[in-house]
Amino acid sequence: MNRVLAAMLCVLVVTGCNEKKVSGSVKKTADRSRRLTILAASEASNIRDADARLTRQLNIAEQVLARFGAQEALTVLGEADKTLRTVGPQLSSHARISGWVSVSQLARRAMGTEAAKAATREAQRELEALPSLAERCQYVMGVAEEVSQLQGEADGAAVLVKGGEWVAAIEDATERRSARLAFAVALFNLDAYDNGVATLRLERDPIWTSDTMLALAAPAPGDSAGSYAPEAPANAYGRPVAYEKVFQGSMSNSRATH
Repeated sequence: MNRVLAAMLCVLVVTGCNEKKVSGSVKKTADRSRRLTILAASEASNIRDADARLTRQLNIAEQVLARFGAQEALTVLGEADKTLRTVGPQLSSHARISGWVSVSQLARRAMGTEAAKAATREAQRELEALPSLAERCQYVMGVAEEVSQLQGEADGAAVLVKGGEWVAAIEDATERRSARLAFAVALFNLDAYDNGVATLRLERDPIWTSDTMLALAAPAPGDSAGSYAPEAPANAYGRPVAYEKVFQGSMSNSRATH
């Protein structure tokens, strides 16, 4: 009898030790961490400030992708997609375009091709909806980069060709030529040489066009052949729209301009 009681007492002690006590500390497990992180992303959809909401959702999506995998990350990106569709008008044009590009970038990393394509279409729609042609030029390079990465070089070149046509709306000659040069160089990088030359010619200054192409034709490193061309110009124009530049590393507000 004593042995039976002792055995029952041991079972009770062991059972009591394994119980989930209300007053116990949070037990850190992989499953709990995954669930709470995804719930945190869902809760972020209640943040009133649209920019802060989107910024937090995108950063959580990146964390989820790194820690828990693609499927969970795509779930969180779905929340960011909803934010852009429902409160997008509260965001600046820079934040909206950057938001869609960022959703596409992160979805590509998560192998969510369809989600990425949908986001890229929205980025292009937002770009072409801007009433100012000159303002559109600020986002051409970033959108074209994502389109090229996702849909191929031909589609990326098509965005750049449109940008080359919009450049005429830029009144300042120096800025206009900087934009035209950037789009042309990008087209050359995509092996779309005819389109690149056509973009330069839209400036209607053959001397500038010729000098620009000579500069871009500067000898490659190690090429000792003489050349008339000066040093090739830098290819930088427009506002950044990539996730790393606009949203990454923040849980409050993006670095988008107004």
